[in-house]
Amino acid sequence: MTILQASAMGLALCATIIGTAQTPVHAKGNDMKVATSYSLQTLSDRAEIQERLARWPDIVDSMKLDLLPEVFQPDVVWDFGGGTVEYSLAAVRKKIEGHLGDNAPTFCGHTRHDLSNMMIDVDGDKAHSKVNVFASHEGVGPYAGKILYIWLTYTDDWVRTANGWRIGHREYRIQFMNGPKEIVYGDDSPPIDPSQILKK
Repeated sequence: MTILQASAMGLALCATIIGTAQTPVHAKGNDMKVATSYSLQTLSDRAEIQERLARWPDIVDSMKLDLLPEVFQPDVVWDFGGGTVEYSLAAVRKKIEGHLGDNAPTFCGHTRHDLSNMMIDVDGDKAHSKVNVFASHEGVGPYAGKILYIWLTYTDDWVRTANGWRIGHREYRIQFMNGPKEIVYGDDSPPIDPSQILKK
């Protein structure tokens, strides 16, 4: 096959994608939509959202919290469960700094947040995503050598802005925990509210 023939085949394929995928067809699956085809714009939107979702673990695990605006709206609403809701990115940052990092009154060293089972549904200038998270928290001080593991889910509502996609609302739900909760929540933390644990 010559380069010219390969180029022609590529153009034909693009034309087919553009011609047949302008209007995605959705089939309902649980509370998310499963699309059987995507427009090029939707593919681009999904790729950006996926990349911004991946930025969050990098930001929080490195505690480079000045980069949070790359993922979240300034007026983001973050629902932690159990009636705990923050209504601005500044408040969310303060909460993070109260649990993680060198200056937090807790016993947490390094952290690692891994994302999986990512689902994204784009609808014009709005989008919805759901992702599973496995978070590991290294214990320090009296908890050195121990690790707090948390399995949780982020359910996010996104909005397209002049600077790209940003999260306007996040629902944070814990499914399981294993290890000393004091690593993240401190010695004086109350027992975990059962309402913060996602029920099936």
